[in-house]
Amino acid sequence: MSLEVATIVLTFALAGLLDLLIGLGGSAIVIPILTILGFFLKQAVANGMVTLIATSSGPALAYVRGLMRMVKHVVKEDDKSRRLEGLAKLAILKT
Repeated sequence: MSLEVATIVLTFALAGLLDLLIGLGGSAIVIPILTILGFFLKQAVANGMVTLIATSSGPALAYVRGLMRMVKHVVKEDDKSRRLEGLAKLAILKT
């Protein structure tokens, strides 16, 4: 592993630790540290964007999964109500 890759990995680990401890993380920590370490600003911003995508994709996926569960539940409930309506109509027709 090259020194550059090791530096990026340690920076991301530090950003994750600070994010857990004080709620400040991601690009707010990664970009300044990488520019101080000598990375070009474009490289630091690109790495910050990767941090943003990596930290936001998990909660976004969980949100979408929750929505899909709600949609499935509503569809099931809608099917049940249609069945009950159908049974009620049959009961009325039989009488």
